[in-house]
Parts: sequence; C-alpha cells; structure tokens
Amino acid sequence: IVQSSHPNKTSVLLGSGPATFGGQWSMHRPSEVNLSAFWNLDFNVGFSSLTTAFAETGLLGSMALLIPFVLILLALTRLLRSGNRSSAEKLLSSMVGAAAIYLWLASALYVPSGNLILLGLVLSGALIGLAYGHSHVAGDSGYSKSRKLAIAIVGFALVLVPAFTAYNTDRLFLSQMYNNLGVTALGEGKSDVAQAASKKATSYFATGDSMRLGVQAGLAKLQEIAKSTTAPDAATQASFTDLASTTVADGLYMVRQTPKDYRSPLLLGQVYDFLAS
Repeated sequence: IVQSSHPNKTSVLLGSGPATFGGQWSMHRPSEVNLSAFWNLDFNVGFSSLTTAFAETGLLGSMALLIPFVLILLALTRLLRSGNRSSAEKLLSSMVGAAAIYLWLASALYVPSGNLILLGLVLSGALIGLAYGHSHVAGDSGYSKSRKLAIAIVGFALVLVPAFTAYNTDRLFLSQMYNNLGVTALGEGKSDVAQAASKKATSYFATGDSMRLGVQAGLAKLQEIAKSTTAPDAATQASFTDLASTTVADGLYMVRQTPKDYRSPLLLGQVYDFLAS
C-alpha cells in the first residue's frame, strides 16, 4: 500500500496526507483481497503506528516520530554516565526509560491506543526532565526576559493546544453519537428520525459515515413512498420529487467529499438504480 500510494519523490517525503490510509487501502489493496469474501473489509491503519505514519506523512513524518525515541536514549545515557547521581535516581531513571522505550517500540511494531502513545510521551518528558533538571548556570540567580517569554509561550501552548484538541474531539464524539442513533433508527425503519440524526451529526462534524447515513435515510424514505398501494396524489408526487432531488444532491456532495471511499459512489449508484426502476 505504501509503495503504491507514493508514486513520486514528493509523496515519499510528505506522504499522502493525515488520516488517508483507509482511502489508500481502498484504492491499492491487492486483487486477491478483492476476489475474496473480505473485499469490503476496510483498514484505517497499517500493521504499526510507524508504518502508518510513513504512509500518511512520508519519510519526514516518520522521522519526526523517532525524535522522542532518540531523545530518550540520549537522556538515559546522560543519566547513567553522570557521576553526581545517586543510585536511587539512576534506578528511577532506568525504570522510566525502560517503560518509555517499551512503549515506543510497541508503537513501531503494533498500533497501540492513543492513551498509550500519550503515556509514552509523558514518560519521555519525565526522563528528559530527570536528565537535565540539575543543569544550572553559575551566577544565574533568576530568569531572564527571554526565559520568561519562553515559559509564557510554552504555557500558552499547553493551554491552547489541549483546548483546541478537546473542542474537535467533542465535536467528533457528538457527531458519532448522533450517527449511531440514526443508524439504529434506520434499522428500525424510522427513516425520518435517521434523516434528522444525520443532519445533526453533520452539523457537529461532517464525516463520511454521517453523510452516507443521510443518503441511506433518503433512499429508505423514497422506497417507503414508492411501496404505497394507493394511487399517489399531487402532494405525494411533489414530495417524492423533492426528496429524490435532495437525496441525489446529497449523494453527489458525499462523493465529492469522500472521493477515495468506494462506499460513497456505490451508495449513490443504489439511489440511481432505484430511481431508474
């Protein structure tokens, strides 16, 4: 998949883009998979976090992920070779360093959860703090203006970055929650409820799943109207026409927004197939 998704030197350096492994898998998976019963089984990651990063962010991104691992080794070497460290400090540093190295090696060989990766970063920072925490410049009794500015910038970043991340995470969580409610409603035959849930999910965070739910709900509603045994009046015909137009427009928008997901044009094809019948 990596070889197929990196056709030139630029893509090798920069990758195909964040969170694009699933689309690359859909486009470049082996033909043997397409001929098997698992043709529609999707993968959003490779066999490890490091290889997934190489596919999505290229050589530069994967090398950036190795920086904490290199810093851990340097900090651990500094600590163990230091002559002014007590045995307890060296033991504590060795334990923290071993745990951090283990988590980074796990990331290179497997796909651990985000919490474990975050724990690896925390342990890495703790080890680096232990290694360089005793550094002190002789005669320096206070913080210079540049140091105060650096501390202020870091503090601002520590507040802003988590707040921005939490905001987007909450939006995605709410989108997925409403999407799950809509999928359940659609399975129970409540197409109107599913449509409303899809709109709510998309308003929080537009994902391929929420857009497909809206098209599926529209198709289900069209099928309900078409199954009516009574002759449709003018109002029913107008409602069917408007709903068909809206569903097709939503389907076209869905395909444009998710061009690498085969499920989107497949679903739009089902809408056209129904309308043609």
